[in-house]
Amino acid sequence: MTYMSLGVFSIQPIGAVPKGATIIYFRLGLNTDFISSADGISLKATGKVSLLSRGIVLAQFSKLIKDRKITALPYSEFLYKFSLD
Repeated sequence: MTYMSLGVFSIQPIGAVPKGATIIYFRLGLNTDFISSADGISLKATGKVSLLSRGIVLAQFSKLIKDRKITALPYSEFLYKFSLD
């Protein structure tokens, strides 16, 4: 049940979030993978990643999960790399 109702979003360390983060959120009703990241979403959509696409995805995603966020955890490189597959 957790896999179906929760999601994990990995934010790699960048200027706006220097330490990175891992966000746990309720994803029911959203068309998102269980583990995702801005770069992973960009890769699926366009086949490449750029600073612009990363920023756009982060901005849109933060609006999407604003009221669905459960907690923020430290950045996990493993989860970030998993989100790219």
